[in-house]
Amino acid sequence: MQISPVSFTGCPVKFVKREPMKSSFISYVTDAVSNKLNGYTPVVLKEKDKKGNIVPIINGDPDTGKIGRKFINWIKKEEKDYAQKTSILTHSGINVRKYTDISTQKPIYKVVENDEVRFSTLYKEGKVNMIEQYDKKKAFFDGYNIYSRNSEGKLQKTYSGTYMDSRQLRESAGLDPDPFTPNAENIWNNKV
Repeated sequence: MQISPVSFTGCPVKFVKREPMKSSFISYVTDAVSNKLNGYTPVVLKEKDKKGNIVPIINGDPDTGKIGRKFINWIKKEEKDYAQKTSILTHSGINVRKYTDISTQKPIYKVVENDEVRFSTLYKEGKVNMIEQYDKKKAFFDGYNIYSRNSEGKLQKTYSGTYMDSRQLRESAGLDPDPFTPNAENIWNNKV
């Protein structure tokens, strides 16, 4: 299933819904081969069992005794200029992209998204500075929220509405209308 959310520029973005734990065996294998060809490494999630042994986490059905698939995250690390990008395709279908400053090892920017919602996080000196969230099921950035630090330094929701209204309010307040645009992801993709 494919849906077409809207990007920050207003252009449609193709996003493939990922449900690896629910997909058919053929889809699961195709996804695994595609991930491997694209440079991702499988990482099996593990836990300690009752005896203290470290074992892979399995998606099974305890009622029927049916053993399902292992919980696997696909991870890919790349370096460019000053930043390291870590891309994670999780077992639950969530896509995560983290950008870290190579010299300080502090986070710069992070995106967490699935087919329903997207969270973008801007960091300042390694600490969360702002979070942007929008619901992909709604009209162009309707249900768009921004969380930022208040005068006490606590993170709180500072805006809820549409993306365009948010830009106008920030401009009228003399602030950067779109603080999430000049981010590590755009620099990484040479779009600045």
